[in-house]
Amino acid sequence: IFVVNKSDRPQADQFSRNLEILAHSSVKHIPVLKTIAPEKTGLDALASAIDEQAKSHHQSDRRYWLMTERAYHLIREARMKDVSKDILRKNIEAAMNQKTFNLYSFIQAYIST
Repeated sequence: IFVVNKSDRPQADQFSRNLEILAHSSVKHIPVLKTIAPEKTGLDALASAIDEQAKSHHQSDRRYWLMTERAYHLIREARMKDVSKDILRKNIEAAMNQKTFNLYSFIQAYIST
């Protein structure tokens, strides 16, 4: 959000137009708001714009998190496609009958393949 405070001063309109041109040249819409703080002019619009930006940011974060979870699930599923729990259990059972069984050493055979 760009805020032009003291927008009642000379050249404020020109400055606002230049900011709008700059803001609209980006891919994302950036609001340009005019305020006169001592007169409380434009403060409601500024508060609304801040609330809207916060909501939008929260929705984007939530969407990124959901996509991350889905991607993680798909990657895990693809990497585990050749691992059978039944065979894994039998291999663990056989390995645990050895005196030197170590789970972390055991899984290295599955990780490195």
